[in-house]
Amino acid sequence: MRKLGYAKSVIGKVGGAAMAAALMLPGTASALELSADQKRAIVAILTAPKGAPGSSIDNPSGFGANWGSVFFGVGGTHVPSDERGPDADSWDGSASVGFGYGDSSSVVGVEVVANIISLTDNGTDSDVGDDTSWSAKIHRMVTDTSSISVGWENFGGRGAAEDATINRYIAYSGFTALADDPMKPFVFSYTIGVGTERFNRGEDSSVGVFGSVALQLTRQLAVIVDANRNGTNVGLSMVPINSLPLTVSVSAFDVNEESSENTRYGASLGYSHTF
Repeated sequence: MRKLGYAKSVIGKVGGAAMAAALMLPGTASALELSADQKRAIVAILTAPKGAPGSSIDNPSGFGANWGSVFFGVGGTHVPSDERGPDADSWDGSASVGFGYGDSSSVVGVEVVANIISLTDNGTDSDVGDDTSWSAKIHRMVTDTSSISVGWENFGGRGAAEDATINRYIAYSGFTALADDPMKPFVFSYTIGVGTERFNRGEDSSVGVFGSVALQLTRQLAVIVDANRNGTNVGLSMVPINSLPLTVSVSAFDVNEESSENTRYGASLGYSHTF
């Protein structure tokens, strides 16, 4: 660890790309007294993508944003015309912007999100942006690789979302690397939780269980399956540009036709920044 600490101090003084290249030169590892595993770990850190693939599609996570983190997302979903009427748009979208406060590793973190629930004329005599809801969660790291959150969806709103029912939930999420190679970590992520309203099983139950699993095949690509009251969803999430904290996801909703007669398809784009 002492030798690795020395290497990290060197990294702080040398450009990341140059250092990564230098570590690949013959004799460099011995000059810095680094083992092959330490060298691979440092190269992995220096070349790591700025963003990360998603780990869920329609379920909340036990992880959340801390102070200094802001994010933005926009997505669209294809809705079969027979479910919206012949004159309705077959595509609709939503957008969200959020920020974090506090520190979940020492006390708790708080994440607050504003959601624009429709980017089209949704048939309620409202324009784009008129229908907005608010969501929030309090989250706390349990271990270095797991976190728990308590959240409220639609705790406030305006327009069509003004009287929306509040969805309450508790979610626990974690992840583990299934491979030892830091360049190909093969990460398994999971979420399990319970919630009310959109998560419950109808009038016979006040709460319901939801869950998500994801397998990160590369550092920039993951496959996701999640399930809740509204059905089972599958999707792909990717970081298309290594140097940007940008995530693109494509999904199929309710593939088992649990809550509707048709599977829906959607895509989303998310961007995050830490200052």
